Amino acid sequence: MNHKPHPVRFLDLPGIIEDRPEKIGIQAAVSNRGLSGRRSRKENDAALTWADNRDLENMSVEQQQFYTLRIEKLKELVGSVFLTGDVPNVYDVSNLVGKLPDQDISEWNLSDLVIPGGGGFSYFDFGHQESLVIDKEKNLHFEGAYVQMKESDDERSIFDFYLVLNDPKFDRNGFDRTTAATLARMANYVHMRIGEDNTIEGAYQFFPYWNTPANANEELRGDWKAATAAINTVIKAATYIASESVADADIEFGYGKDAPRPLVVAASEGDLDAMEKLTKQGFPMIKHVGRNIGPIAELEEPRFETSATYGR
Repeated sequence: MNHKPHPVRFLDLPGIIEDRPEKIGIQAAVSNRGLSGRRSRKENDAALTWADNRDLENMSVEQQQFYTLRIEKLKELVGSVFLTGDVPNVYDVSNLVGKLPDQDISEWNLSDLVIPGGGGFSYFDFGHQESLVIDKEKNLHFEGAYVQMKESDDERSIFDFYLVLNDPKFDRNGFDRTTAATLARMANYVHMRIGEDNTIEGAYQFFPYWNTPANANEELRGDWKAATAAINTVIKAATYIASESVADADIEFGYGKDAPRPLVVAASEGDLDAMEKLTKQGFPMIKHVGRNIGPIAELEEPRFETSATYGR
């Protein structure tokens, strides 16, 4: 993984937003529209309002409210991924995606699928995959998915998937792009629910119901091709991981290359405090999947009695 995954980047978002008032004041001060000499309170307010509107790209009040709701939802998901256990359930499946079979899973039912660990919350990082590109010119693609697994009253699995975007220009300390541009990448997602009685194909019919301007900008709602491919990808990856015999052999644990070495050594020796410190500093333990196998010929629809070894 050569980038920070979305949940790690998201940890920096509140700080970025909090830093904006200072930047907006600087923009107003150096603006060509700024007034020289002494300014009245009204003139200062006008300059700050102009800078604020510029930073938000004249975003409507309604759109600002939508982003507020999105941030709260994503904050909940990020917290759930990082706080539900000693080891965050963050999977790097970038090496696995190209080895998954090109098979039709539209008639699958996921009520028997159980993703190990994470207390029901996981994050899957796809890396860059051509099949998940939304707009090539904008370098815009689905980079990962938050997965929430719940049990129905009869102990069958229900899944919510939240697809999030890449952000190649993300910079915690950079001030060369607007808040609006940051939010468009960081707080913009596609949602999909697959109930215990749904087939995958049946659930796709509700894409327009789950996705409105409240959670997804128009460019994500215009064409479901990339979103459908991303949902299929994460389902196949989760199905592969859910086989215990495969998970033991093909899940490697690691940390980002910039993680503090002493903490990494301590965490590798089982120090839970070191793991927690690394996570808080933006270096969660990553579970790398797919490095040690060849192409997978076929996956079986998840069943409790299924225990297969794929790609061997």
